[in-house]
Amino acid sequence: MKLKTFLHRLETTMPIIVNNIAANPEVTNMYLDPIPVSKGASDVIHVTVSPQNKIQMTVYLDGCIKPVTCAQLPNASAEQLTQLFDRASSLLAPTAELQDQLTQLAIKAITVDFKTIFDQSARALNNPLVIVNLLGQVVLKAVPNPANRQQLTTVLNASQLSLPLKHLHVVSNSSQIIMPTSNGLHLPLLFLPLAYHNDALGYLIMPALTTAINAIQIAKVNGQIKVIISSLVKNRVMPTAASKRDYLLTMLLTEQQTTTFAAQFARENATLPASMVLIKAEPQAGQSLASLKERLKYLLTPLFSQVLITIYHHHCLVLISIDLPTYNSYPFKAKLIDVANRADCRLIVSNQYTHPEDTIAAYAVCRRTAKLKLPHTPVVFCEDAFFDLLLAQVDHVEILPFFINPAVKTLMAYDADNKTELVRTLDAYLEYGENLTHTEKHLYIHFNTLRYRLNHISELTGLDLKDAETCFKLGASFKVRRYLEHRQLLTHHPK
Repeated sequence: MKLKTFLHRLETTMPIIVNNIAANPEVTNMYLDPIPVSKGASDVIHVTVSPQNKIQMTVYLDGCIKPVTCAQLPNASAEQLTQLFDRASSLLAPTAELQDQLTQLAIKAITVDFKTIFDQSARALNNPLVIVNLLGQVVLKAVPNPANRQQLTTVLNASQLSLPLKHLHVVSNSSQIIMPTSNGLHLPLLFLPLAYHNDALGYLIMPALTTAINAIQIAKVNGQIKVIISSLVKNRVMPTAASKRDYLLTMLLTEQQTTTFAAQFARENATLPASMVLIKAEPQAGQSLASLKERLKYLLTPLFSQVLITIYHHHCLVLISIDLPTYNSYPFKAKLIDVANRADCRLIVSNQYTHPEDTIAAYAVCRRTAKLKLPHTPVVFCEDAFFDLLLAQVDHVEILPFFINPAVKTLMAYDADNKTELVRTLDAYLEYGENLTHTEKHLYIHFNTLRYRLNHISELTGLDLKDAETCFKLGASFKVRRYLEHRQLLTHHPK
């Protein structure tokens, strides 16, 4: 394919900036170079990524000593780099030749063992191949060039692999390129999630030890992956959906014989958790529950000591083994928000609990929390919806207003008549735990102004704002007020 034709077709699907060059050589492949090469063939496009995430595409034209930049993609993401090579592979790969090779591999896979198929795939790609489980532990590797064995050992260091696994943008059986700046190594890695019938198995990893990652290579591996997975499952190299490990969660939701739980967990090489949370995952963007389950398994397994995921009564549920300090930590909440955004879902998180038989109650609370008309956020903790759950049991527009403290009603009327902000001031004061410094910063007012307003509130209502019980009752009133306001907002604005 001619260079200009190739760039024009890329330009229709990607935001690349094409440079105007006179030459128009034939292009047969595109290589990813961790560092710019000093000299290259004229029929190859070389791609480099700067520390500023700028993708630059260069060619070595006949008679030119230095490479000529033919296109670039500023502020590129890892997903765009992968998309660039996927698109290039579809344009440049010799389809008939690759299909013939794939057919021969598939026929051979019927009669030979998995190791033979795996070794042949590695030789065809001219790079080592490694299969790891969801925790990043090596299951099998194929090394065509013995000289690469020592360097491959460094690449397979668990601490080196853990970071890429936690940040992959997971798409079933679709390759993703991880650059050296992301994986802490000095060479790119090609990752492919392995899934069989929406059951997450692990990852196929190709380090660019012998040959740089290129478009033809990606076309080959994207074709081979189905044969590799089928042979892997047929030869029982990795457990699939036939394993009952994830069904242990279903057991906790259905069986009453708690004395058998530990033995059944041990039978599946799992540990009956002594501290845990249950999460209800709700898919967004029209994805199926099976697809969501698969993505969550990829994303959550590297983050926690034990993760069980099942689909129960048309609900995707996750059981995570986690202790109380971790549950209450900010990193735990941040991890869940990141997972929810990457998996295109909303996560409803139960309270932390210590008795496995309480999983049934945790499930009931998660379901009720999911039904509440709460502001849309990627992660909802059931404990934060405690008042809303209680109020939903009453849910009577004529009764609920009576739960609002008369003092709050008095301040609302006073603000309306005098154009003051006493209600907002009191709300912030309670929200920030009666801390004057935090309250004044939140309201952007002077400390003396805050003290004046609080004294004025006490004069109007007769309440002691330093009394813990009084503040709790007022805080509950604001919860009721917000609940009613939100319900009225939904009534007037259905969308």
